[in-house]
Amino acid sequence: PVAVVLLPDLTVPSLTVEEQLYCAMVKNIGQAAAPEARLRLEFRRTADQVLVATATVVVPPLAVNQSVKIRVGSVPLGAITATAVADADNRIAEISELNNDILRELMTQPEILPDVNVQATSAE
Repeated sequence: PVAVVLLPDLTVPSLTVEEQLYCAMVKNIGQAAAPEARLRLEFRRTADQVLVATATVVVPPLAVNQSVKIRVGSVPLGAITATAVADADNRIAEISELNNDILRELMTQPEILPDVNVQATSAE
C-alpha cells in the first residue's frame, strides 16, 4: 500500500493598504493543517527599489481553508513596492513552495487631519 501524505499549502492571496496599515492575507489552501509560520514583508521605494523597511510576523497555525489577516503599521509612505512571503524560513513541507509570495505596488498617503482654525471673539 502507498502512504498518502497530506500537506498544508500557505499562500498570500492579497496585500493591501487599509487605514494606513499594510495588510497581508495568509491562507492555507492545502490538504492538512499548517503549523505556526513566519511572514516576511519587505518594502521598497518603487522609484529606485531601495529597501526602506522589513518586518517578520508570526502567522498562527491555520486549519485547511483558514486564513488570517496580518496588519503591519509604521511603514513608509508614498509609492512602495511591497513583498510578502509566507513560510519565509521554508520550514514547512507544503504542496507547493512556488505560491508563497506576492508582490504589489502600493501607494500610501499621510493621514489628512482636519484643519481647525480657532478665533477669539469678544462678548459685548
